[in-house]
Amino acid sequence: MSLPTITVSLGQLTGWTLGTSLLGTDTYLATYEYTPITSRVMDFSIRRGRQHELDRIETGTASVTLINQDGAVTPTNTSSVYYPDIRPMVPIKIQATITVNPAEITGLVAWYDFSAASTLFEDTARTDPVDIDTDLIKGVTDLSGAGHHLSEATNPPTYKTAIQNGLSVARFDGTNDELSVTGLTAPSSGWTWLGVFVKVGALSAATDTVVSLADAAARIQLFTDTDDHATGMNYYQNDAAGVTTNVATGPMTWGTKVMRANSISSLDIYTGGGTPVNLNPDNNVLTTQTVIGLGHNQNDNTNYGDYDIGEVLLYNVALSATDMNTLGNYLAAKWNVPWTTVT
Repeated sequence: MSLPTITVSLGQLTGWTLGTSLLGTDTYLATYEYTPITSRVMDFSIRRGRQHELDRIETGTASVTLINQDGAVTPTNTSSVYYPDIRPMVPIKIQATITVNPAEITGLVAWYDFSAASTLFEDTARTDPVDIDTDLIKGVTDLSGAGHHLSEATNPPTYKTAIQNGLSVARFDGTNDELSVTGLTAPSSGWTWLGVFVKVGALSAATDTVVSLADAAARIQLFTDTDDHATGMNYYQNDAAGVTTNVATGPMTWGTKVMRANSISSLDIYTGGGTPVNLNPDNNVLTTQTVIGLGHNQNDNTNYGDYDIGEVLLYNVALSATDMNTLGNYLAAKWNVPWTTVT
């Protein structure tokens, strides 16, 4: 886990509001706005109070040392933006924010973040970064470090800015858009796929696919569906013998979908976390190619999806509930989508 990012803010009195005391009498309560002063912090320490219910009751304490070469935090400096709030009994706020790095969770083999413009390119060689809304995404850098970069020279998706929670996405048109990489396979011992995406238009086929782990004989994938199953993101598995399995996994709104293979014959599908739908497919060991946007119908590559995709994570292990919740909460906070704790 990454180290926390610390921010320190000074409370500045903005006024008083009428409230009720614990004794039931009217009283005026101070209201504050908080001004960031992190750049002035030279050192700080925090001492926790009672850490166990049997310990002696005592308060926690915090000490902050500020840089004051310009005199801005001198209590008597009337020209300071902080005046007159450098004084006793004025609150300060110390916040610690932990940023999740998906690469720190063991097993990451592919990470595509369509909100990170520096990883999206207008050429398959990944030398010309996207610049503006509607640029074509012909190359995508794999942030996992495994080198599984995506590319598509002829029919790539479109770069769309400020779509979900202010972040950019890749938009697939449902006609022929796709991105793919060879050599990214699913091991028989288990794997996990997570993605944030949404349907944006009418669907062109029952097997419009978001991510497909496939070869010419078999595939396992999540797909959008308006045909034989409830509208939503679905799982589809087709083995070499032509046996298929389908399960609806929830409305096609912005959200996180997780597909976890626990073994060669046990698969869990999560829609925004919570309780999974468990399947027992004949075969989930798929090889050769990973495709975003196109569902391989054995040798018939005709099923495309029209949707926005925000982020995709692929792990070559069956993630624990703890790791899935870490990633689910990371995606939820980043993309403003719901996540229910997996137990």
